[in-house]
Amino acid sequence: MIRRLWNSTARSPRVSWAAFRPSAFCSRFGFETLSAAALFCGPLLLLLSVSLACRAGGLRDAEIAMPSGWSRFRLEPAPSNATGSFGIFDPSFARAAADDPIYMAYSTVSPSYRWPTEHPHVVQTRIAVSTDGGQSFVGLGDRANAAFDEPDHNLDRDLFGRSPPVTWQHEVSSIVYVPQAPVEERWQLFWHQYPLIDGDRRFELGWIAHKAAATPAEFHSRRATKYFVGGAYDPVRADAYDGSPRIALNELHGDLVGCVAFTEPGAFIFENRLFLVLHCADGQQPANGRIVLLEKTPAAGDAGISAGSGGWSYRGTLLDNLRDAALLDNGSDFTGFGAPDLFHIEATGHIYLVVTPTRPRRHPGYRGCMVFRVLDLDTARLQRDGMTPRLAAVSNGDRELHSGGCAYLDVRGPSSTLIQGQVYPKSVDRFRLFRTEVRL
Repeated sequence: MIRRLWNSTARSPRVSWAAFRPSAFCSRFGFETLSAAALFCGPLLLLLSVSLACRAGGLRDAEIAMPSGWSRFRLEPAPSNATGSFGIFDPSFARAAADDPIYMAYSTVSPSYRWPTEHPHVVQTRIAVSTDGGQSFVGLGDRANAAFDEPDHNLDRDLFGRSPPVTWQHEVSSIVYVPQAPVEERWQLFWHQYPLIDGDRRFELGWIAHKAAATPAEFHSRRATKYFVGGAYDPVRADAYDGSPRIALNELHGDLVGCVAFTEPGAFIFENRLFLVLHCADGQQPANGRIVLLEKTPAAGDAGISAGSGGWSYRGTLLDNLRDAALLDNGSDFTGFGAPDLFHIEATGHIYLVVTPTRPRRHPGYRGCMVFRVLDLDTARLQRDGMTPRLAAVSNGDRELHSGGCAYLDVRGPSSTLIQGQVYPKSVDRFRLFRTEVRL
């Protein structure tokens, strides 16, 4: 159904996305109407569709139940709105050196300033820092990527007879420190940017974006680059915003031809090599694509990895959603994977991939987190028993709630842990992060 939707979208802007509004989910309590959200936006977008649209009374913080062994993730409320109106999700961690502060990129959820009724749950990127070894984080003053309302535009004007409400939002961000890049580009940020138009998520007008800065505190003042798009990208309308994309990833390699969109970027630096793991969405539900790996290739004569030079190489598929979900679960509990991220444990030298198992047509749609060891980055090869990926760790979370979107907080000590998001539909701060105490 998703492929048919995208094909019709490419032909005409008159495709209605109303069937994918979160209110439809709340009335049906099923995922059939949310497959478009499941296609593109991993934990945060689908969980937004589920929990924020079901506007229930708020539980007090003390009433929030956690799985056994979990503890609260501490993000201090200063500065104002560092946690958003509805909470936080999608963490990503990086530091320059072992004893340096740890920086976290994360998503906050708040209403649109101009159109709070049409767009009550807008996502933007913030940065926080920890100076106590990851025990707590404090938000930096300015948003790294601020959502913005666009009152005067031509998008879908022919449909509405006016300029409909448009809000550009930024989600599933990933932060990375690249020591061999030029000084002014050593901190880099990747994320998914796309517009909400009159309440509908328009992924054919979005892209994977990128920023580079000397420090994370400077991201807010840096201009974003329209970096990657997939096969469903609509250049006729979307190129009016920041020009043409740098790379059409569906044209980079034959394996990527069927990727209608890319989302959930996870940046990773290892031995002076910059990698990016992505969810290639092909629209074939319920598995919906693959988890793929790219590597930045410096330009000729470039000693570092400049954000503005060189290209990207396709390294391979880490997980095939249809095949590997069947091997691990036989489709009974989940049908695919999303929210990929890579991390390295310095003590052992091992590299790991963490993903969220997904089942987009059932509730809850996110089934915790799974961790796999990566044996070879050059060929995107996981450790397997025969054909089956070998699990290195699992964090289930609450099986009755949407739970996932993990990142590993490595502090090179006993406080290292997998950080996991979980959604509480009856809480005011519905989106929350927790320390799972899962360690590798």
